[in-house]
Amino acid sequence: MATAAFVLTGALLTLSSLSSLLYYKLRNKTSAKATLRKGLSHHDFPAQSLLASTTSSLSSPRLRNITLLSLFSTYLLRSIGILPTKLRTGKVHFLETVMGFYLTSWLLYYRFYVIESPQLSYIRTFYNVQISLRARLNRNFYPFPFLTSTHSQTVLCTVLADSMWMLLRPLMWREESFKSWDGNTFTLDYYTSPLPTPKPPSTPILLLLYGIGGTRNDHYIKRLTLAAEARGWRTVVFSYWRLDWMETRDMENAMKRIREKYPEAPLSCVACSAGAHVLIPYLSKMGSSSPFICCVSISGCLDFERTYKFVSMTQNGSYRLMLNRCMRRCVSRHHERDVNSTLTREERIGLER
Repeated sequence: MATAAFVLTGALLTLSSLSSLLYYKLRNKTSAKATLRKGLSHHDFPAQSLLASTTSSLSSPRLRNITLLSLFSTYLLRSIGILPTKLRTGKVHFLETVMGFYLTSWLLYYRFYVIESPQLSYIRTFYNVQISLRARLNRNFYPFPFLTSTHSQTVLCTVLADSMWMLLRPLMWREESFKSWDGNTFTLDYYTSPLPTPKPPSTPILLLLYGIGGTRNDHYIKRLTLAAEARGWRTVVFSYWRLDWMETRDMENAMKRIREKYPEAPLSCVACSAGAHVLIPYLSKMGSSSPFICCVSISGCLDFERTYKFVSMTQNGSYRLMLNRCMRRCVSRHHERDVNSTLTREERIGLER
């Protein structure tokens, strides 16, 4: 059992490293197929930084303490004779005893300190209670046993999730452009299902808002799209590029365009990370006149300045590096698409570096 656990951990690390290296090789190709399947474009930092981030995420003082405790317990109990050094079947090796202590300690730690139950906070109306019960929001969270650190879950699971899309067929989108209040152009990207069955006009619509520097090709957007498609919903991504998250008129124009095209369809929205900056101000302004019947903010970033300071204090430098490059991408994208942009040539060159 112990040997299998260590083999599984090594295989996971190897798969992560190979996936990241494979991605960076595919990323350098300029073919149309590689362009469609680029899954990690929003990370945009070298492979050595990704491997360093992976190593940092796997290093944990808890692992060190459990290892030292296992070594000390084995040595102490064998020295005073509580643990035998020989059995009828043969000699009991020191390493086997240490691994037994290690797995036992790890399972206890995993059971009582890692497994968590969500803390729900809501106004206890009949409707809200029914939602929490039917959605089973009180289920326990069971991380992968060897990825109990939040850093390891963030780094490795993101790499594996992105790598998965290099093996799958790319999603197809249909773009619809519309003019906003200041003459700029925005797009609504409708997912095009490979199935020939048409959807009726009353089909529920799920509007997706991606995070900072994101696109419709981010892995979480594509997974939400396929989840909605599996339930027969119509999915649309609002490609929001303006670097003014408190501006609500773009969102109002997008909702007006969707409502004009599908007046009978119930509307829902999911905003991820910085997408909450687009959704929350819009809901605050619209109030009860909002066209949505349900909205969800996933890991909503509602105070970017505090979030950036917190990220800068972490030991894993890849977070700060990724956030800086995402911010530069947001500024560059805003300049490229804003017809009223006043960015100077020197500022544009600085963004391209």
